[in-house]
Amino acid sequence: MFTSGRLRADRILVKGEPLICDFGIAPIVDESAEGTNSNEEPGEAVRYSAPELIENNDLHATMSSDTYSFAMLILECISEKIPFSDYFHDAAVLHARITRGEWPPRPDGWDPRNYISDDLWDLMQHCWSYSHENRPTMEQVHRFFLF
Repeated sequence: MFTSGRLRADRILVKGEPLICDFGIAPIVDESAEGTNSNEEPGEAVRYSAPELIENNDLHATMSSDTYSFAMLILECISEKIPFSDYFHDAAVLHARITRGEWPPRPDGWDPRNYISDDLWDLMQHCWSYSHENRPTMEQVHRFFLF
């Protein structure tokens, strides 16, 4: 789909119509195991997963966590970079997201291919709300794109 270095377009299946997949079952790389780094490219599930899924091993993906992941996928499609592409190691992404509550940076507006309107950026940030109760439903996200 994309030709950029580390883009994870493998999260979209195309069989007639595109389907988004694999946010809930993609492995989260343990970079601290035996002091070595994984051979996996950055961009695993931790970059797309809602905070509640990272912080609580007992939780499973929900519609709300899928909304969070979908907004990360929008960012990836527009910027042609994985979320938090400025961090190579997934452990650094975890630290930035959980300890410091960071969101991915907004792509530079000077490149028209990476342009995100203020309305779309606001929607994406709403989808990334730390509290799952505050995220819009996918129906609300869908309506946004219809108008």
